Amino acid sequence: MRNFGIKAGLLFFAGVFVGSLLPATKIYAGNAGNVMLSDDDFIRFGDLSGSWPANLSHLPTQPAPALTREDCTSLSDIYPGTIERRRSRPFWVPRRGCKLRRFEDLDIESCFSRLNQVFLGDSLTRDIFRKMGRFGLHQVIKESHRFTDEEKGPAYANKEEEGDIYGHFFEVGEGKLEFYWSAAARYDGSLNYTRTQSAIKAADVVWVGSGAWDMGVMHVNPDVYFDLMYARVARLKATMKPGAKLILFPVHWLHIDRCPVGRKCRLCNDPAKARVFREALTLVAACHGLPVLETSKVTKAAPEHTKDGLHYSKDVSLIQTDIYVNAVCSDFGLYEPTTCDIEGSKRRWSQVPAAHIGCKG
Repeated sequence: MRNFGIKAGLLFFAGVFVGSLLPATKIYAGNAGNVMLSDDDFIRFGDLSGSWPANLSHLPTQPAPALTREDCTSLSDIYPGTIERRRSRPFWVPRRGCKLRRFEDLDIESCFSRLNQVFLGDSLTRDIFRKMGRFGLHQVIKESHRFTDEEKGPAYANKEEEGDIYGHFFEVGEGKLEFYWSAAARYDGSLNYTRTQSAIKAADVVWVGSGAWDMGVMHVNPDVYFDLMYARVARLKATMKPGAKLILFPVHWLHIDRCPVGRKCRLCNDPAKARVFREALTLVAACHGLPVLETSKVTKAAPEHTKDGLHYSKDVSLIQTDIYVNAVCSDFGLYEPTTCDIEGSKRRWSQVPAAHIGCKG
């Protein structure tokens, strides 16, 4: 990952701007705002202050084949679980005994054929997106295509940005799947470009993943991360068309014992810090009324599937893609946090010293 060295003056201005976008009132629901989630319990935040009812059924997808009695019907059904390989394919095996449904090429073509979807995020989000290629989708633009000056727009032409690179661009019938690099809440990447803005405005679903860069390379504290991410989501919601759905990916699990010794990955991503950042993103979702597609339980169960502690094998990405496809095509319940206790959460985060440790080395 690359550190963009954003200047302090810009950060101060951004902080003032972001502060103006935060909600004027806080919503308190039950005791959830006073609960520090453990490594094992953060997914159960829904038991305290959320639910699993959200789905994408209002979107213009084609009906998928009927579920069987053995299929899982909600995110709450599939965790916890383990990864197994059967017939040379990876499978997520929930402990509850139901099966995570596997979709085939024709199912995907039927379900996605009228749906425009945009992915915004880092390499972890991109890895999930890439695996859609296994369904035989038509790849219109190859990976690492660079934005042209026309695609950037006049304000950004002739400027080199990390966001100039974006991944695959698939077509499915009349539908599209696009990935745009936007790795951190602290850095816009390609979000301001003409092409990206056009894609967001036309999207039926926008999937957003962010957090690892902010936590590690850029090492902002959780308060700043929440404020910046809250402002980013507000901006996206204002850009999207009426009725479109915005869904957040969680901050993935990091196995720092797998990071190279002495590298920033090991020094800056303490598990307690990661837990707080994960909770901060959940709070963003709650305060904006958004669902979360929870997949971090998969990465938590896969320490042997990462060589650097951060990126995962294709088996893990394929399982995460299966969960994503279920969310779109199976009326799959998503996680909807509801407690928006900003003051209480920030006060709680301040009591976790590891959450405020910057990078060294």
